[in-house]
Amino acid sequence: MRKNNLKRVMSLIVLVFTICSFGLGTGTVTASAETLHSVEEVADGIVFITFKKGTSAERGNYVGASFFFPNECFESEYEYGVAVFPEKFIARYELYGDYIARKEADGISIALIIGNGGVVENGRLMSYNIINIPETGLDMRLVFVFFVRNSDGEVAYKEPVISSFNEATLENPTVEKLVTLAGERQKEIAVNSQFAIIVNKLSELVDSVWIYLVIGASAIVIVWGAYIGIRIAIAKRNEEKINAKGMIIRLLIGIVIAFILAGGVPLLIKGLGAWAI
Repeated sequence: MRKNNLKRVMSLIVLVFTICSFGLGTGTVTASAETLHSVEEVADGIVFITFKKGTSAERGNYVGASFFFPNECFESEYEYGVAVFPEKFIARYELYGDYIARKEADGISIALIIGNGGVVENGRLMSYNIINIPETGLDMRLVFVFFVRNSDGEVAYKEPVISSFNEATLENPTVEKLVTLAGERQKEIAVNSQFAIIVNKLSELVDSVWIYLVIGASAIVIVWGAYIGIRIAIAKRNEEKINAKGMIIRLLIGIVIAFILAGGVPLLIKGLGAWAI
């Protein structure tokens, strides 16, 4: 009897020890490294600030695009730069999408300028310049496409920005000036984002109730039209008939206005959404 009790106690101790060991073991497992942002997520964080230009003995005539990169989006392991080419290449080579691949595969003269920029408060400033532009090329419009590339060769591009030396208005700005412009640009983007959210909510609201508004308006038109028809049918005097015809005209005007609003309001909201982007 005592032996059986002793065996039960030992079995219980072994079971409890096993459970505790399993719990402690699983509780101490941690990730060995932080997960990097994808190249698309990193590229989404970049903010185009301005085009700048200048003339110097070392660079000749130069024009460049300046960008700001928030610290929270920057990954030091990635490569940053811009692909630059004349705007006329877009139509000539149907140049869209993966610019680096097109350069490597088709030999298109696309300049790749690589650089991580300089550290400033809350982020990095990145400026990429095309230098030694001849006098005959000062009107040539150049496309600057910012890109992020990881060690696996995955690339994400921002939307192209386009300017020429003669179109750029900012002369050789200081770092302080670029930081100020970056702050203003970020505020503008934040306002546009809030506006876009409001527009999206309005669009969702219109989409959800539009069919009910159409049904309600149609019901009102049918009832009101039936009422006017009855008025005309039972009208005995000319004055009553004239009043009934006036009601028909007002009804038709109301129908036209309702159709304009029903079709125009969704289009207006979509237009606002496209403008906000």
